[in-house]
Amino acid sequence: MLKKRIIATVLVQNGIVVQSKGFRSYLPVGTVVISLEFLDKWGIDEIILLDISASRKKKQVVLENLDDLTRKCFVPITYGGGLDNISIVHEAFRKGADKVAFNAAFLNNKEVIAQTVAEYGQQSVVLSLDFFEKEDGSFLYDYLNRKITTIPINESIIQAQMLGIGELMLNCVNRDGKYNGFAVETVKKLTKLNVPLILSGGGRTAEHFKEAFDLPQISALAAANMFHFVEHSVTKLKARLKNEEIRTDSLFTYHDHTFELDQRLQKLPDGVLDDLFYEKICDQTI
Repeated sequence: MLKKRIIATVLVQNGIVVQSKGFRSYLPVGTVVISLEFLDKWGIDEIILLDISASRKKKQVVLENLDDLTRKCFVPITYGGGLDNISIVHEAFRKGADKVAFNAAFLNNKEVIAQTVAEYGQQSVVLSLDFFEKEDGSFLYDYLNRKITTIPINESIIQAQMLGIGELMLNCVNRDGKYNGFAVETVKKLTKLNVPLILSGGGRTAEHFKEAFDLPQISALAAANMFHFVEHSVTKLKARLKNEEIRTDSLFTYHDHTFELDQRLQKLPDGVLDDLFYEKICDQTI
């Protein structure tokens, strides 16, 4: 049985890892190399590394150093950002990317997606589609032009699968950075899905992950902001899931702890802490 995966999305703007809110507000977090290092050590299953300024600025800041980053990271890395021609795709794979992710190309240059599938195989291609939830349905979102299209997400999925992609990643724009849970109701309404699905946007608590993982359509869940600000964030999340369908192996666990909503540990009882620090030595007769 294939395990369901927990994926960290690392968003990079102008060379700096950022926290995204609603695809409009970006707060600096730190350097790419440090973010990848702690995610790798804390037990993340995969990393999706997205240079969100590459398409708009026509400059490949992250890709220039991708080989250095992949050498120090021991989990699969998917790279995305500004992949608008096959030569840039070649460079991404040459510098160590396990997979590539397309987004803007779906609206502007579908040919490069099909060409990548033909050259590298569908298992190497992730299509990342952004969508906006509205009262009358969920619609494809054009992040370059910052507008909601009139294309229902179901129609986009049909077109995407015709390109031969290996995985589909759906990012909910109006849940991004809100910590209000994944868009499970939208997933339940997907009627033409035939490829593994990665869902992103809104994840914060173990309960959010449990609810989404219960849907058979979902192969992986991705989050960004929630992993950046709490020590051992990935390990703590996996300790709380305790699901045989999810890879939860780790060098350290938190099974005996309780957590706040933001994954911070609650204080252990004083008696437990005393036992951790002190060893009782009985009186001895000399």
